[in-house]
Amino acid sequence: MAGILLDARTSEDSNPDGNFTTISAGVRYQFVALPCEGKQRVTFAHNDSTIHPKFTEFAIDWVAPSPGTFFFRAAVVENASIYWARVPIPSPEPSTTPTTEPIPTTSATTKTPTVTPSITSSTTKAPLNCSNGGELLNAVCICPDEWTGETCTLENFCKENNLETFTFPKTVIGLSAYSKQTCGDGTENAGVSIATARCLNTTAGKPPTFAQLQKMNCGLTLDDLLKNITGPIDEKTAQKLATDTQMLTSKPEALTSSKISSAAQIVTTILTSGTITKDTATSAVTTVSQLLSADSKQYSGIQDDATVKLTRSIEELSKKPVDGLSQVVQPKLVIQTTQVKQSKGVQFRALSGASGDFSANRIQVNDASEMTESEIPSEVEIFVKFSSAGSRTNPINVGFALYDNGAFFQSSATKSLQGTSRVISAQIGAKVENVQINFRPPNDTDKVLEHFECVFWDYDADRWSETGCQRVGTNLSSLQCQCNHTTNFAVLMSFVPIDNKNVATALNWIGIIGCSMSILGVSVTLIYQIVTRKARRNAPTVLLACLCASMIIYNLTFVIGIDQTDSKVDGAQSSRHLDSRNEQRDKGPCTVVTVLLQYFLLATFSFNTLYAADLLLVLRMTLTKKRRSGHFTTIYMLLGWGFPAVMVAISLAVSYRVDNPHGYRREEVCWLAATDEVGKFDFSKPMLWGFLVPMSTMLLFNTAVLIYFAFLSFRQPIVNSSKNAALKKKLLSNFSLGVVLGLTWVLGYLVLASGDAEGLHIFLNFAFSLLVSTQGVQIFILFTARSTLFRKTTSRAVKSISEISIHRSGYSMKKWNSSLTTDPSANGRSDDSYGIYTTHSESSV
Repeated sequence: MAGILLDARTSEDSNPDGNFTTISAGVRYQFVALPCEGKQRVTFAHNDSTIHPKFTEFAIDWVAPSPGTFFFRAAVVENASIYWARVPIPSPEPSTTPTTEPIPTTSATTKTPTVTPSITSSTTKAPLNCSNGGELLNAVCICPDEWTGETCTLENFCKENNLETFTFPKTVIGLSAYSKQTCGDGTENAGVSIATARCLNTTAGKPPTFAQLQKMNCGLTLDDLLKNITGPIDEKTAQKLATDTQMLTSKPEALTSSKISSAAQIVTTILTSGTITKDTATSAVTTVSQLLSADSKQYSGIQDDATVKLTRSIEELSKKPVDGLSQVVQPKLVIQTTQVKQSKGVQFRALSGASGDFSANRIQVNDASEMTESEIPSEVEIFVKFSSAGSRTNPINVGFALYDNGAFFQSSATKSLQGTSRVISAQIGAKVENVQINFRPPNDTDKVLEHFECVFWDYDADRWSETGCQRVGTNLSSLQCQCNHTTNFAVLMSFVPIDNKNVATALNWIGIIGCSMSILGVSVTLIYQIVTRKARRNAPTVLLACLCASMIIYNLTFVIGIDQTDSKVDGAQSSRHLDSRNEQRDKGPCTVVTVLLQYFLLATFSFNTLYAADLLLVLRMTLTKKRRSGHFTTIYMLLGWGFPAVMVAISLAVSYRVDNPHGYRREEVCWLAATDEVGKFDFSKPMLWGFLVPMSTMLLFNTAVLIYFAFLSFRQPIVNSSKNAALKKKLLSNFSLGVVLGLTWVLGYLVLASGDAEGLHIFLNFAFSLLVSTQGVQIFILFTARSTLFRKTTSRAVKSISEISIHRSGYSMKKWNSSLTTDPSANGRSDDSYGIYTTHSESSV
């Protein structure tokens, strides 16, 4: 079966009537009740062009408009050339299998079929050729709003036409058109259309036309309308207010904050008056759609909560039909009302279109026991599962309101997030077990999605909140959420420009590769320091070895664990935490990573500083010709490993809780918390006092030490060497000291200070990442690879391996082992320790 359409009539020539409501649970294919002849849900059809050949029956509930006799007729389509119309259905019980001979209809090829329609027959479909700008997606044509049908060949618009003395442009069916005649210069509404009409398809067999002409007073303003509302309004006044407000907001690009606020208050008054008709509701929804098209910057200037109150009235409108109107679809807003009987749930979806606006022929609502998929991608889909379907005796009223954007929901707590999805509201007259919501991420070629949050609008707190909502997955076409309640749902998203994303990716790889090389470099240096400690009697073996050990651990932790967030543990995409009141129990691994990073980074800086302090101590001992006592090593160990432990313990005690670990660490990355819920730097967070303050203090001390020794080194006279060679040696010695003291981290402050200069900021970012991540490699080159002992040992080891390869291993290994015991040429000193500073200090004495 390729297609089915069903309706009920009081006679063969009458218009369809009644109301199709419930589709049988378990039907996997997409069916929908459609409007016809100005009435809603009077025709039943499917919108799946590839109905499975084994699909043979379905059940559908139809509610009669009044007692009487009705005739059910079906249209059955086998393919584009063979179809049957007015197939009689002999029973009030729906059935797609005709029991009488179908009446053949002349096909496109004038062929009369000789067989009855077979529901179980299968056909091979040729690829569709989409017309009128339609795009083929998943074997389905995605049509522009002006066209419909399988290949976008059916007109869905009113052609440009005149109504009375006004000319109206081409307009999609169901939408309002505004006259080309506008208010003249010098009036309050210069450039605004004088009249409006709706494009309606009211007469069967005739093209749609413009109707319901309304005119506007060019001297009228929104403030005038608002001031004239002094009490309750009647039905006629509500209709006039709705029409005038619609026309005064017909140019969304010209709407200011004050105009948006006034229009929102007027529409709220209309919708809560209790005396509105179908036309009034349509005009009010049209106005809201136009407000959603206004410049988003204008919403930040609205001081009152007019738009939030408006959303409350829209929720009430969606709960029950107005004058038989169960669906209103405008480009930026959809209102859908329905009833559900014994089904376990209800599903609502807005299918994607070429324009990105909402269209009535792409809105679907049907009963379901679980969320089903559609061949056509959905912009938004929501499935509400009821908690006790079996015990219900009365139908459940269900209302949906779908907003194109989150302009009405302004919250200072989400300013750091740069995008809000479409917002879907669900109003359910029964207890809900859970709600599943899928949002299609925006297709932006200049930006990529970085984080997203599943949220609902908390009216009491006047902000988006995550309470009761969670992410359940994400892919290229869907951001998936689940909540345990019903209200206004959305996803808040943050994006990064493609260029910034490329920079971030490059920096990430620099960090990973640099840290990996540093792990190897400091590992070799640590082994070298331990194995050759006896041969380097004056070298700072203990401090350098501890420095290497802490660097190895923090680099390993960074590479392996920096992104092991709770969401990664749960298998979902990482995201930005935005509601500090939302308590999420700690999963464990990310907090452990943060503790290790904080501890070993502070330990690294501690040993940097102790190295600098020991250098000053050696200088003092040299000048006074005294020897250091052995207890200094014990003091160094206590300070180097003990101070970081104290800082970590204080940080955890003050800011960490198992039920809310984000006071101590961030959510999107395993590192110390630094910002509040609105994305601003928080001085109470441990990032400041638990890391930045002690690190800055140690860096200042190390910088002072480097400057002091640089001053000493350049004061020394040049003896027995050329000027260039001496200068080169002094520069290299100062650079070596700067590396081991960790002064490359000072670049981090320059990165922060250069935020406004994009080119300089990117350059400093790369310089900082490169120098900091390769600090271990620099230590290896400057303090190990350049040492005479290491070069001789390495040379002899290579020579020994070569000799082993030609069966002379015995003598070579003996010679190599003896070289590790002592190095006569070094005279008990190595040039990889304090180097030029000790030598210069002695010569100056």
